[in-house]
Amino acid sequence: MHAHFLTLGLILTAVVNLLLGFIPALTSSIFIIFIHDVS
Repeated sequence: MHAHFLTLGLILTAVVNLLLGFIPALTSSIFIIFIHDVS
């Protein structure tokens, strides 16, 4: 049970790290596309 909980925690941490890395890249690319569209 404890080992399973630890694995779940590691997976959750990995997912959060991926999201934190992915969201800024996504928002910046959308921002660049938006600026390019407007100009």
